Amino acid sequence: MSPPLATQRSLVDYLWHWEQSSPDRLFVEDDAETALTYRDAAQAIRATVAELHRRAVRPGDRVAVLAENSAWWIIAFLATLAARAIAVPMATRLTSAELEAMLTDAQPAVVATDASLLGLLGEAWLDRVLMPCPEGEASAADRASTVDSDCPACLTYTSGTTSRPKGVLLSSGSLTASSETYAALFHSTPAMHTIVAVPL
Repeated sequence: MSPPLATQRSLVDYLWHWEQSSPDRLFVEDDAETALTYRDAAQAIRATVAELHRRAVRPGDRVAVLAENSAWWIIAFLATLAARAIAVPMATRLTSAELEAMLTDAQPAVVATDASLLGLLGEAWLDRVLMPCPEGEASAADRASTVDSDCPACLTYTSGTTSRPKGVLLSSGSLTASSETYAALFHSTPAMHTIVAVPL
């Protein structure tokens, strides 16, 4: 059973809940054979939040996520929400010029990426790169979400089929509501496995 919906203001709140109630259940496994339990994922997210804070990322700042489907993509995305920053997912199939245009528009404080995708980034962004963080001590402030449902959480770009891509800002509440809808439709439980075959 999930906790009462009134207490779930963000996706991160759900993770903290499952960390407490099902810490040893599998949370995510990727092609690189990285397998994280809910406890592992929560610890990795707290370590990443601590690193974002160390880099002076503040609520409302933007964090671009340029990574293949992986545990790291999920950790970077959820850590951004936990830090009350705005996640900006970037497609890995963009050309360098397309990516540069979106990054210039979004102006992220940090670019969370994979080593294999560093070549896509222009030189101006290399000093903002964030790679998977080693586990470290997290402060008490990093251990709980204080994200209100109306806080901006995700800036996602349109495909740009008919004009230049435009950023669409989504709230934390809309992400949570969408996830709750899918969970209800598919009767999801922590014991279920779901294949993600589309770009995250």
